[in-house]
Amino acid sequence: MAAPIAEPGNVIVPPDDYWPIIRQICDKHGILLIFDEVVTGWGRTGKLFAASHWNVIPDIMTMAKGLTSAYAPLSGVVVRDHVYQAFKGKPMPYFGHTYSSHVLGCACALANIDVIMEGKLWENSAKVGAHIKRRLEEVAERSNIIGAVNGKGLFMGLEIVEDKASKIPSPAAVEIIQKKCEELGVYLKVNADIIPPLIITMAEADRLCDVIAQAVKEAEGTKGLKRVFKSKKKVKK
Repeated sequence: MAAPIAEPGNVIVPPDDYWPIIRQICDKHGILLIFDEVVTGWGRTGKLFAASHWNVIPDIMTMAKGLTSAYAPLSGVVVRDHVYQAFKGKPMPYFGHTYSSHVLGCACALANIDVIMEGKLWENSAKVGAHIKRRLEEVAERSNIIGAVNGKGLFMGLEIVEDKASKIPSPAAVEIIQKKCEELGVYLKVNADIIPPLIITMAEADRLCDVIAQAVKEAEGTKGLKRVFKSKKKVKK
């Protein structure tokens, strides 16, 4: 049996009716729906799980990273009862590896989940994330190289382009922004994703946005961005 698997919400957020429609199609044809919440799970997008934004329940959900906040390696798979019943009482040869259910990883996950649940950290993710997005959208309005500000909660990304008219991606500008941010004490992922800790404060969020604004301004003021990027390409003879 084939089954679609995808992240329910990433930097690029789908339309609100997208996942409900997919769920309906899967239900109609008896197809399992699998959500990969390795990155989006445990509060990252402003909900405990990203699927909750659309009130869609998958049949199978994978998780990792946020399960232990990466303090120890651990991943897991959660299934609905009808999936569990299909495996109940049957041998599971592929779920008994050397480090499966490792004590350290499990203990770390339990402690981490307690912190997330007691502090309702997804609420901070939603609140501070919305603040960051508003501020970055203000930066985008003044900039010609930010095509869009995407994402939910504390999982966002800047669409860096050569100009808003063409919407052509600009790896050269991304590189400049990353280097400037790093100089000023802010680390961005290689594709300009913004994924701060769930406990980030408003003051830290403002500092983050100030640094990004300064880096974007510097990148926009750099002459010959296209030339800089093209010069890195190897010329075949």
